[in-house]
Amino acid sequence: MGSRKGVSSLVRNAFPGRDAQIERCFSDHPTFRELCADYDRCSRAHEHWRHLDDDAHSFRCREYAELLAELAEDLERWLDNAVQDSPRPDGREPR
Repeated sequence: MGSRKGVSSLVRNAFPGRDAQIERCFSDHPTFRELCADYDRCSRAHEHWRHLDDDAHSFRCREYAELLAELAEDLERWLDNAVQDSPRPDGREPR
């Protein structure tokens, strides 16, 4: 697994414009950190298989690409929920 900073950076790059949310969730929620670590591991595996050239490797690359897309959806849902649960700029709690 990559370093904590590297994992956070990978996720920030995957979701531009959401840096503050990502950093808050990353520092406050162990489950979010584990999801980010899974995304990092999957991304690394996908890159590994992507560079190998035969049918078996191509199949494995597609599997990791699909898993990476699913993990990205999970991360996006997490970030969307974090926005809904965060206090409003005026300091009042969300409805």
